[in-house]
Amino acid sequence: MKKIIAAVIGTLLLCSINLVNAQFLTTHYYTGNCAIASDYVMGGVAVDTNNNKWFGTDQGVVKYNGSTWATYTTADGLPVNIISCIAVDKNNNIWIGTDGDGVAKFNGSTWTKYTTADGLCDNGIRYVAGDINGDVWFGSGGAGVSKLSGATWTTYTTGLPMNGGIYAAVNFITVDNSGTKWFGTDAGVAKFNGTTWTVIDQSVEDSLVDNGITSIAIDAANNKWIGTLSGITKLNSSDVWVKNYRPIDGMYNNGLRDLDIDVNGKLWMGLYTDYNNNGGITRFDGTSWTSQQFDFPDSVSADWIFRLAVDKNNDVWVAMDYGVIKIDHTSSISENQQSGALNVFPNPVSDRITLNLDINSCQKDQLVQIYNAVQKVKEVNMPAFMASTTIPVDDLPCGLYFVRVGNLTNKIIISR
Repeated sequence: MKKIIAAVIGTLLLCSINLVNAQFLTTHYYTGNCAIASDYVMGGVAVDTNNNKWFGTDQGVVKYNGSTWATYTTADGLPVNIISCIAVDKNNNIWIGTDGDGVAKFNGSTWTKYTTADGLCDNGIRYVAGDINGDVWFGSGGAGVSKLSGATWTTYTTGLPMNGGIYAAVNFITVDNSGTKWFGTDAGVAKFNGTTWTVIDQSVEDSLVDNGITSIAIDAANNKWIGTLSGITKLNSSDVWVKNYRPIDGMYNNGLRDLDIDVNGKLWMGLYTDYNNNGGITRFDGTSWTSQQFDFPDSVSADWIFRLAVDKNNDVWVAMDYGVIKIDHTSSISENQQSGALNVFPNPVSDRITLNLDINSCQKDQLVQIYNAVQKVKEVNMPAFMASTTIPVDDLPCGLYFVRVGNLTNKIIISR
């Protein structure tokens, strides 16, 4: 039975945190003594289309809707309470992976378990990700990758790199703007376009900073930011090496744990923290770097960052071994500043949007691009000196989207 463990956010106790050399404006910190069921949020964080936050802990799955926290455990249908990863698919189902008990899907009322007996490649799953088609991908620690499409399971092994005589462990999965799947492994990067597998490692791309991949972020221009424990490698939209980033460039340290990109295009990095609290968060806006160290009074804890995610309000949620941190959207450029010359209405929208540009932005032909959280889904040409146009969106599923014209971006919600 689901257990409600806290009520209105105004009644939450916000525990103290010592922000050393803090650069972000507002940070909130939640622990098991405050609201969340467990301090050890090893399974990371995922955000659904309703902006609920879902956390994988060592004591079950925790949901936060902005005011109330709820916990799901084996009593509710989980295969085990220790969660190794968590994700949301296109249909807003919640998926969790475990270290040896398979995976489970939550449709809002019921948890359904899947194991190798159903077609899963392995019962130990390190990462889960959904794609734009509604398929769900599962990465294992050495038994390949499985895809669930409807009720059909498919397992892939031969396209992955090898590591010590076995298939490489898959630590991360994401999808680029063309629909190609990217797999971060402990022996390089593998990408799959639905037909062909391609491996990028240091033998192929000698400038790749490391073969041990922890995270991959893909920006609106289809650049790939590949995170490792030795720094970050950037590939362009053609998957050609651009640059490596390390502390000398502005990162807090080399140990990249996770990456995400906010609505304004800023790259957020969760960096390894050691027993001296030498780590935290770095943000890169394409020009300048900002870092914040997380320093807790408990010297026993290493304060590891497991995963981070940007929600629909552009807040950043950081899952750690010492609770959860939220960095408010006020820490970055406001959406109005970013999209001041671009007006999109109505919002929310059901069938069509009207887009207005100011006089300075419509002097030349413009390409209007609409993205969801995974990839570009629509593209429309807007001729020069046309300050307004109407674009049908009734062919797109409900959810959060970003409308981009040049370097201007605005957020819309499709709701019916």
